[in-house]
Amino acid sequence: MIDQIIQTLKDWLNEPVLIVSLSLLIVGNLII
Repeated sequence: MIDQIIQTLKDWLNEPVLIVSLSLLIVGNLII
């Protein structure tokens, strides 16, 4: 179970989509 989560996180780190999502979350938190 944990291994699957780690593998998923690694896959996300390799995709720019995750970076954009994190950026939106950070900006959203700053605005709020």
